[in-house]
Amino acid sequence: MHRRRASRPCIIGPSRRADRRPRPGSRSTVTNRLDQETSPYLLQHRDNPVDWWPWS
Repeated sequence: MHRRRASRPCIIGPSRRADRRPRPGSRSTVTNRLDQETSPYLLQHRDNPVDWWPWS
């Protein structure tokens, strides 16, 4: 019979984190790469503390 390997935890290193510098006039101190986008939909998520990436 085959012996099963002991399972190992899946460890994933940190990705690029959201920038912690405040934007002028912003209520939030967190911005992410969506701050560089022109889409109104994406810009409304620029203060989310998530490492968002635009689709294209």
